Amino acid sequence: MPGVDDVLGILDSARPDVGALLSTRYKMFPTQTDARRAHDKVAEWTGSREKQGIYLYLVGQHQRALRVLEQEASSEAGKFFLGLTALELNLPQKARDVLKECTSPQAKLYYATALVRSRDFEQADKAIISLEKSNSNDPDVQALRAEYYFRAGQLEQAAALADQTLAQHPGNLAALFIGGLIADRCGDDDTAIKRYERLVQHRPSPVDALLNLGVLYEDRNEERQAMRCYREVLALYPDHARAKMYLKDAEASLTMYYDEDKEKREDKRMQVLRTPVSDFELSVRSRNCLSKMDIITLGDLIEKSETELLSYKNFGETSLQEIKAILASRGLRLGMRKDEALKATSIDQALEAAAPKHEGILAESLDALDLSVRARKCMERMNLANIGQLVEHTEQQLMTVPNFGATSLIEVKRKLAQLGLSLKT
Repeated sequence: MPGVDDVLGILDSARPDVGALLSTRYKMFPTQTDARRAHDKVAEWTGSREKQGIYLYLVGQHQRALRVLEQEASSEAGKFFLGLTALELNLPQKARDVLKECTSPQAKLYYATALVRSRDFEQADKAIISLEKSNSNDPDVQALRAEYYFRAGQLEQAAALADQTLAQHPGNLAALFIGGLIADRCGDDDTAIKRYERLVQHRPSPVDALLNLGVLYEDRNEERQAMRCYREVLALYPDHARAKMYLKDAEASLTMYYDEDKEKREDKRMQVLRTPVSDFELSVRSRNCLSKMDIITLGDLIEKSETELLSYKNFGETSLQEIKAILASRGLRLGMRKDEALKATSIDQALEAAAPKHEGILAESLDALDLSVRARKCMERMNLANIGQLVEHTEQQLMTVPNFGATSLIEVKRKLAQLGLSLKT
C-alpha cells in the first residue's frame, strides 16, 4: 500500500510536511480495497494521538479527527489539520481561529477560505488580496476569489472568474468545485453536473462534490445515478452520516410514484383551496352547519351558492357574512367553480397582502444560512425567499417536500438555532 505507507512515513517525521501529506493523500485510495485497508490502519495505530488525529482527517473520519485534535493538536501540523477538519465539518469560525496561528503557505490559503465561509468578507478580501500579490496566477487563489464573489452574492463576477479559471486550468479541483456550485446556483444543471463529474474522476473523489452531484441527479429523478454517488462516498468513508442519509432517501424515492406534472398543477392556488375550514375562527353555529353539509375545505365551500347555504337549517345571514369574509380574505367567493378559482389572480393578491412583513434577520435571504445544495434546492421548491418565510413552517411541512429528509431538517434547525430562531411548532 504505497500511498498509506508514504503518509505514515511523513507522519513519522518530527515536523510533518502538511503540503506533502495533502498531495500524498490522493494516492491512498486507488481502489476500494485500498480504502478499506487505509481505514483499518486506525485500529492498529501505535503513534502519538495528535498524529492519529491527522491520519483520521486524511482518511475522512472527520468527527473522530475533530475530537482527537481538539484535545491533542499542539504542533503546526496538528493545528493545521484541526483547521481543515473544522472546514470539512462546516465550522468556519473554529477553522479561522485555529488557522490564524499557522504559518505555512497552505494555511494562509485555508485561513482565507475560513474567512470567506464565516462571511467575514472584509477580512477575507484582505487575505485574498495578500495571496493574489504573492501569486495572482495560482488557480487555487483564483478559485477562492470566485468563491468569495459567490458567497458575497456577486454571482455574475463569480461565474465569470470561475469560467476564466477553468478555461486556463481545466483540471483544477478547487475551480471545478466552485464552478459547479456557481453553475448550480445559476440554474445551469448541465454545466454543474459536467464539472462535478470531471471532479469526481480524481481519487479519492471529493466528498462534497459527490454529494452535490447526487442531489442534482435526484432533482432530475435519476435516483440510481444519485445512489452511485452516495455509495462512492460510503466506499471511501463508511461512517459518513450525510451520505448514509442521502442514500436512504434516494432508495426510498425509487419505491415512490412522483408525478411532477401533478406537482406543477397543484400550485399555491390549489393549496389555498385545500385549506380546511377548521383552520379559521368560525362561530360554533357556522362550524356545525358546515360540518353537517360535509364542507371540509375552502374548495368545497366556494362551490356552494348563497341560496344553498341559507336554505340549510340554522344557517342565517350572520353566518353567511362570516363565511363571505373568510373567503374574501383568500381572494375567493361563493359560487366559484374550482377551475375558475385556479385561474383567479385575486388569490395571489390576497396571499401577498396577508403575508407578514419581515424585518431585520427575518428579511434576510436564505443565502445567509449557507445551506447545503440539497436543503437549498428544497427551499427553492417551496418558493421560500427569506428566513422569515422559512420559520413560518413546521417540521412536518418541510418533511413533505420531495428529497427533504432528516439530514436536511437537522441542518436547517441547526442553522436557525445559530441565529436564535426555530421552526414553527
